[in-house]
Amino acid sequence: MAKEWTLLVLCGILGSGLSAKPSWFKNISADLFKSPGDILVGGLFPINELTSDLGKRVKPDDLECNRISTYGLSLALAMKFSMDEINSKENLLPGITLGFESYDTCMQPAVVMRPVLQLLTKESTEELDVTCNYTDYKPRVIAIIGPSNSELVPVIGKLIGFFLMPLVSYGATSDMFSDKETFPSFMRTVPSDRWQVVAIVQLLKQFGWNWVSVVGSEDEYGQKGQQQFSSMANEESICVAYQGLIPVYSDPVQAVNEILNRIVDAKVGVVVVFSLSKPARNFFIEVKNFYPFNHNNLSEINKKDIDKNYDQ
Repeated sequence: MAKEWTLLVLCGILGSGLSAKPSWFKNISADLFKSPGDILVGGLFPINELTSDLGKRVKPDDLECNRISTYGLSLALAMKFSMDEINSKENLLPGITLGFESYDTCMQPAVVMRPVLQLLTKESTEELDVTCNYTDYKPRVIAIIGPSNSELVPVIGKLIGFFLMPLVSYGATSDMFSDKETFPSFMRTVPSDRWQVVAIVQLLKQFGWNWVSVVGSEDEYGQKGQQQFSSMANEESICVAYQGLIPVYSDPVQAVNEILNRIVDAKVGVVVVFSLSKPARNFFIEVKNFYPFNHNNLSEINKKDIDKNYDQ
């Protein structure tokens, strides 16, 4: 029988979906993603989910994102709500109306560039000027809200930084984006990975857990979080007995089962997980298959959380 883990710390599951479509879903129309205004703000949201099998992709134009993400869609609607609220308050921007244009990223680097180039087109046109001097160039938007994760920022961050256009992310937490020389216009509304790691290390110290494993998703967020945690844990005399990565673009079952076997071999009681939502769900599904949880030993809150994650 596999060794029972006394704690499973789950850090940074971004983009958790909903198992059923919410009531507002049926009222969605294209008009909700664009609105005119004196000043335009761009939005990048994971409105759709990837439906292509990247392992079978043989040409650059066959990437499909044909499944709506209620999580990403709700983020886009939150931006519209915020803009409407600002415009309704006459004392905030008197005489000025904020408009917006929201685009889908599918959480894919190959998809995000197209909307970014659209947002960088010349003011009031659909043209992207190529020139030696962009000092007086005015893009159609003054700022961009997004993207949703750390993997997309390196793809677009330097390009947007060239225009010194604010890129305000609500989900990209990698500490590398705090480097203002490389990403001069990047800002975020969430703590960087460093502070997440500090909190987890302090939690482990508080409970005296000094023999742990750390698992990350095989992307920018997961790998950087894993590296930072291992370094900081070592400084606090916490031994990381095993490190594993959950595949993002390939079948994760075999790799995750190998990770679980290695965790058992390491005889740790604590597993720290840094992962995006999809690989995290894949991980927990295999955890459930690998180790038959006794739900009677779980709190009611944990039981509901685990069951919800399995249903998504």
